[in-house]
Amino acid sequence: TTGGTSLLKDIHPTAGSSPGTFKLYDSTKLLFIADDGTNGRELWSTDSTAGNTNLIKNAATGAESLQSVSFLASIGTKRIF
Repeated sequence: TTGGTSLLKDIHPTAGSSPGTFKLYDSTKLLFIADDGTNGRELWSTDSTAGNTNLIKNAATGAESLQSVSFLASIGTKRIF
C-alpha cells in the first residue's frame, strides 16, 4: 500500500536506480538488478535492511549491463552466478 511503502536504500542518490527483475533467493534474500550510477545495471542483494542492501558483483564491466537475474542458480549452499 502507499501508506506501508517506504524507501529502503537510495542506491543512486542523483537519479533513479531502475531496479527490476527481482528473484527470491534462499527465502532470505531478494536479488535484483539496479543501476547505482557508477557500475551500470548490476546484481544487488537485500535482506530487507538498508545495511544489507549491497552490490554483489560488477559482472558486466564497461558499457555492458545485466538485464536479468534469470541466470542465477544454486547448488546446495553454493551460488552460481
